[in-house]
Amino acid sequence: MEAQNINRIELAYLKKEKDILYFYFLGVPTLDLLDILPQKLKFNKISFLASRLHDIIYDTDIKVNTVNDCYKFFKANTDYTIDDLDAELENNLYIGSHDNNEIHIKFPKGFNYKSIIIKLLRKYKFEPATIIDFLIKNENKYLVVETPNRLLNIYLQFDDYRNAMNK
Repeated sequence: MEAQNINRIELAYLKKEKDILYFYFLGVPTLDLLDILPQKLKFNKISFLASRLHDIIYDTDIKVNTVNDCYKFFKANTDYTIDDLDAELENNLYIGSHDNNEIHIKFPKGFNYKSIIIKLLRKYKFEPATIIDFLIKNENKYLVVETPNRLLNIYLQFDDYRNAMNK
């Protein structure tokens, strides 16, 4: 899939729960997350809401068993916007999105998270090694980065970030 022209993203690497690595990306469409995940991964649970003009669909309206099922459905129906998605996949991987451009991924201990983060960053022409290094060195902070590897700002808390973006 062709990536949107994104040259700036907001992101965070947070350790919110014991042995869980939590990554947050603002400005990344849900479909792009589904595109870079291993397509054969099965959903243990999935909940979503998608909409288009005068129409809403829920996870109960279509059957998706794998990442590929979900990706193919929304790729074929691009008039739908994925407004919210929460999913538990096999291997205790969790993904979610809000308003179709705010994604988060929770990786369990031992999961090869870097391969997925690298794919996502490369999709937008970011330099993965540098950006991942920024994230790891700034754990529990919110970063704003620009392609290919320029760190624009670091915020200590989400509210600091949100306030700066609303100015």
